Amino acid sequence: MAQLRRGALVIEQPSDSRNLRAILREATAHTHDQLDEAMRAATGWTTTAHYAAFLSLQHAARRPVEDWLDAHAPEGLCPPPQSPLIATDLAALRVELPAKASNFELNIAGPHAKASILGVAWVLAGSSLGNRAILHELRRNGHEDWPSAFLGDDAMLAFWNAMRPGIEAPTSAEAANAATEAAQATFAHFIAVAKPPSGTNPDQDSDVPTCDPETPPILDDAATDDTLIPSEDSESRQAGATPKTTKEPV
Repeated sequence: MAQLRRGALVIEQPSDSRNLRAILREATAHTHDQLDEAMRAATGWTTTAHYAAFLSLQHAARRPVEDWLDAHAPEGLCPPPQSPLIATDLAALRVELPAKASNFELNIAGPHAKASILGVAWVLAGSSLGNRAILHELRRNGHEDWPSAFLGDDAMLAFWNAMRPGIEAPTSAEAANAATEAAQATFAHFIAVAKPPSGTNPDQDSDVPTCDPETPPILDDAATDDTLIPSEDSESRQAGATPKTTKEPV
């Protein structure tokens, strides 16, 4: 809209009314799809072997990100660590802990360091919604006896709910860009862990079979509602994943 003010023509630019959560979901949608594809190919939860592969990849990828957050995130922005819970589940399955993935590195120097940290935390915390959907799927398929300390973690869900006011508020373009770049870097880290080295055949080089192509995606904040088990119209597909949902973050 243009208006005349004190003899000067002032052009009023329409503002972006979306909050940071909506911006992150839209900006990372493609990367999220790539992660889902990589995780589908490597893991699942149709058998205990597939489920162990899912947990092992989650443990290997999360530990470096948790270490980074522990070193950089201020109080209130550091999600509760989940790698110990995953270790508990793997031990119950009698599976050894995987080797830790390469360090997660992110340059956060500058005035929007907090936004960058928020972008990383969003990816991990949003996955709690997807984890609840996976847990629901396991139970629906008669796997109530499978260990689920990680999928059923109440602490991460509480952290997610606590951080929502911060990501559901309007933000500057600069802060949104910083948060988006950090979230993209976090997804890229998970993708690098999930994908086998170039030139290898995962069916030949791994003792864990790849999962069925119909297995739902693996990583998310995509929940638009506030239920613990996101519906098919919700946002729950992030650094893990959920059955047939829309997106947000592992």
